[in-house]
Amino acid sequence: MLHHLIDPRTGGPVDSPWRTASVVAATCVDANTAAIAAVVMGTRAIAWLEAARLPARLVAVDGTVTRLNGWPEPADGGPPTTCLRAARGSAGQEPQRLRNRFERSPLS
Repeated sequence: MLHHLIDPRTGGPVDSPWRTASVVAATCVDANTAAIAAVVMGTRAIAWLEAARLPARLVAVDGTVTRLNGWPEPADGGPPTTCLRAARGSAGQEPQRLRNRFERSPLS
């Protein structure tokens, strides 16, 4: 699968096991940043998202779904969750703490 995201380590398209990544964070910008980082990080994203305590849904190229940190299962009879990025909580210090986590990410 050729991805539209660029891996900063190689300068080429990301070679990722994830087809999509959805993350919940304090702001939409933080959620989007974490979702993109998860795709770029590949399987290492699981430990990183767990350490950051960010709810996430990762869909592998083969369709396997990995839910982390309380991401809910689909409701009975409802459509499966897809690429939803939602904000929660108050702005407060959370965005700064999240930015600090990105600065210490394995991509650095």
